[in-house]
Amino acid sequence: MTKERYFSVSEAAWLLGVSVQAVSGAIHEGRLRAEGGPRAWRIPASELVRYALRAGWEPEAFARRLKEATKAEWEEVLFWVLLAFGMVWLLSRLRDRNA
Repeated sequence: MTKERYFSVSEAAWLLGVSVQAVSGAIHEGRLRAEGGPRAWRIPASELVRYALRAGWEPEAFARRLKEATKAEWEEVLFWVLLAFGMVWLLSRLRDRNA
């Protein structure tokens, strides 16, 4: 099964096209969920997708950016997108249908 991937603040900033300070501010203001602590924040890929879409990114454009930056397979990127929307069940159901 595909697993969640985590990004550093600087990686997240690059993917979002914003500054490190903007990402740190979003974490501190509670607009972007991260794990760890101020010196080692880890941002789940699904949370990064959720935040990007709320910030105005087109879903397909951000998914492509994630795929290109991470060299992930489309299935993995789709997993992160679905996880962002709380639809992991859809991915597992699609797998079951294809099995």
